[in-house]
Amino acid sequence: ELLYIMQNTRNALESTAGRRNSSFAGAPTSTETHTLSWKDDWDAVSERISSHRGELVAPDANGVIPLHIAVWHKAPRPVIDAMLSAAPEAKNMKTSSGYYALDYGKLFNAEDEELLRQLEPDEVKEEEAKAKEQDGTQNELHKLCFFKFRAAQDRLSTFPEEAAYQDANGDLPIHIALVNSAPLPLISALLAAHAGSAWHKNKHGKLPLHLCCEHWSKLPVVQAIKYAYPAAVNATDNYGEYPVDFARKHAPDGEILEAVKPKDGVTPGKRKWGKHWDEGSGSYYYLNNFTQESVWEEPEDFHSQPAFFNE
Repeated sequence: ELLYIMQNTRNALESTAGRRNSSFAGAPTSTETHTLSWKDDWDAVSERISSHRGELVAPDANGVIPLHIAVWHKAPRPVIDAMLSAAPEAKNMKTSSGYYALDYGKLFNAEDEELLRQLEPDEVKEEEAKAKEQDGTQNELHKLCFFKFRAAQDRLSTFPEEAAYQDANGDLPIHIALVNSAPLPLISALLAAHAGSAWHKNKHGKLPLHLCCEHWSKLPVVQAIKYAYPAAVNATDNYGEYPVDFARKHAPDGEILEAVKPKDGVTPGKRKWGKHWDEGSGSYYYLNNFTQESVWEEPEDFHSQPAFFNE
C-alpha cells in the first residue's frame, strides 16, 4: 500500500508535466521541490532548500512531502541531512495513509541505522521513553495478548500507548501476541500503534521476526513483521540464531523460509558462542555451541565470530 500511494503520486506528477503546482482534485499542490525530488535532481533540490524551506513541509494530494521522496529514492545523505536541518518537523509528518519518512527508511535504507535514528518521529521517541519508565509489570494489553486477541485489539483503540510498554522480560505486547500465534489484524494494529515494536529486542535478544518463525505464525504475519523492519532477517538473538533458523525448525514452509532468508550473503545457523540469561545470578553467561564450554565473561571473539550453517 505504501509503495502504491507513492507510485500514484509520481504518476500524477508526470501526467501534469509542464503545469507547475497543479492540484489533484482540489487537494494540496505539489511544489517545485517535489518535482525535482521525483526527478532525482538532488543538486537542484539542495540549492532550493535554504530559500524555499516552506516547500519541505508542504504536503501534496497524498500527504507526501519531499523528505518522503528523498528517503524512498535513496537521495545522497547530505540532501536528507539538509532537509532535516532546515525543517526538522518533516520527520513527524505522515502521508495521508499514515506513513512517516521512517517507514520508507526501514524499507529502502534498512542498513543505515544512523539515518533511521535521525528519521525517528518525536512521538515514537516519547513512546519509547515512556516504556523505559515502566516498572516491568505487564499491563492490561500484555495480558489480553494471551489469546484474547479481539479484546486486545479493542483495547488498543483506546489505549494505543500500551503497545510501547515492556515487561520484566523486555517483551512488548507484540512479543506476547506472536508467542501465542496472534492473527494478522492484531499484529497490524500493534505495529500501527507503536512502529518501534518491529525492531525491539526482548531480554533474550529476540525480535518479533524471530518469534514469528519460532511460534508458527502464518505467512501474512511474517510478511507484515518483515515489512515493518526488513533488516530483521540479518539479526541474531543472544544465542546466535537468525529468524530463518527458527523457521527451518518450526515453520518449514518454503515461502516463509524464502521470506526470512538473510540478505547480503549471510549464512544462517548457530555461531560459536551463544549468550544466555541465568535467572539465579541475574546475569548472562556464554556457551560454546560446539564444545559446550561455558564462561561468565564475554569471549574476545563473541562479536567477530562467523556464522556456521547447522547441518
